[in-house]
Amino acid sequence: MGVFARDVAAVETMLSCFPAWAPDTLPERPLRIAMLPAKVWEGADTATRSVIERMADAISATGDTVIDLPDAAPFLEMIEAQKVVMGYEIPRALSWELETHPDLLSDELREFCEVSLDITHLAYAQALEVADRFRLMARGLFAEIDAIMGPAAAQLAPEGLSWTGDPFVNRIWSLSKLPAVALPSAAAENGLKGSVQLNAGAGQDAKLCAIAARYAPLAAEVRPG
Repeated sequence: MGVFARDVAAVETMLSCFPAWAPDTLPERPLRIAMLPAKVWEGADTATRSVIERMADAISATGDTVIDLPDAAPFLEMIEAQKVVMGYEIPRALSWELETHPDLLSDELREFCEVSLDITHLAYAQALEVADRFRLMARGLFAEIDAIMGPAAAQLAPEGLSWTGDPFVNRIWSLSKLPAVALPSAAAENGLKGSVQLNAGAGQDAKLCAIAARYAPLAAEVRPG
């Protein structure tokens, strides 16, 4: 579950309605922002890459620290594991629809379910173990850094309504269940905006909102190149 809003302040207002959530303040020191390893998002288009690179420069200019995460392997493993988990669960979640009303499902969804039924129970269990290992790794990682920064999508929004775009690096964060926030950039020449995604550790939703509030004005000035 998540919240869409025009600005971070509106997100914070929404989340403040939940008793378990309380606003957070940032430490009185430079923040440490880690870049998602470049190999993980090397498939991003030029406009998306330019947004992330320019945002990193803008953050550094504030005095906060931007560091590189050298090991891409855990993140790449999560992308592949999420594909297995999603493929295993979707046809089982739609078993009634597939059996009783397959004609009401799109051709793409039916084909996806048919292919995904070949995923074994063992492969599914192994994918879940990958996610468990990643969460343990992330616990130590977010003890040393404040957030991870990367793209929210591989490219600007595609034209039309037939495709929502590549799930891309968000496979990592969907399976890990760690909090994420996407900040819009300035608009490109075609009027579409890029986005900068920030991720924090488990239970650090309030801290992530505070970081996003600091960086949202910077992201809004970054124009896709």
